[in-house]
Amino acid sequence: MPRSATTFCYALLLADSENISAMKLWEILLAPSVVQKKIILLIKRFDSRLNNRIYHAISYVDRYIFQEIKSFHPISLFNFEEDDYLFLPLLSTISFSFIFPQSNRLEYFRQFDEKMTDRQKKFLMNYYKGCIKRHLYVFGAQKRYLSKSPSHTSKIQTLNQYFPQCRFIYLLRDPLDTITSTIGLFKQFKTIFSSPIETRSITNQALLIADIWYKYPLITCRSFLNIVLFNELIIKPKAVISQLYGQFGIEISTQFEKRLIHFEQTRENFKSGNHYSSAGLGLTPKAIRERYWYVYDQFVRY
Repeated sequence: MPRSATTFCYALLLADSENISAMKLWEILLAPSVVQKKIILLIKRFDSRLNNRIYHAISYVDRYIFQEIKSFHPISLFNFEEDDYLFLPLLSTISFSFIFPQSNRLEYFRQFDEKMTDRQKKFLMNYYKGCIKRHLYVFGAQKRYLSKSPSHTSKIQTLNQYFPQCRFIYLLRDPLDTITSTIGLFKQFKTIFSSPIETRSITNQALLIADIWYKYPLITCRSFLNIVLFNELIIKPKAVISQLYGQFGIEISTQFEKRLIHFEQTRENFKSGNHYSSAGLGLTPKAIRERYWYVYDQFVRY
């Protein structure tokens, strides 16, 4: 489910930089091909001799473009980002629901495994696999590819079919928190794109996503998942990541362990600047608990 500390978990795993590789936003949006990647890397090396003047110029534009969304998500062309954005040129991503929340056409992406035809799945997965191959060709074929994308939740079985050795980490947070936060994100996009959609409709859209993003993975695809509880990840990140590596049969290197220890130590005094309230949204803890009883009953610990 979106807003479940996926970015935090992503950052922890990416600290294993010797063995893990992922895509930054500039690569996803601007350089899907090998030639484009190498040209940009060449420009980067040239720019280092010019005191990074090109980088500073792009950074200024980058901050301006993403300033309205950074309060919810630390987005930048230079950050590692959700690779579901690779599907933007194909108009084949659930991410469009934040821009067009009332579009019925997005139903196919909310229920990708069930509603997409085999032909559509083959086309999209072969495209996605090609993007990953090109990335690893440039940034390290010996590395494991890491994807952080809540949008992939609706295509767990398809991904498992086309990437039979892949592993899924499912971050589980209290539905009241994730839904309230997702509504806040929808509202932010409403402001950015001057959408006329009302708060009630935004709430309904967030609940629609939550219905699928909780029930489908936790009930239908439970056997595929390695579940991580939000509170445990925030409180003891090193122990959680170590447990995941043990489940995957991957040895934690000395360098990675030191980085996790440092990350945990510097994280102790961290307090999130994001605070969400369900007031005025028509949501109550009781109603959410009743609607998502299977989440609280089986997985959320208090």
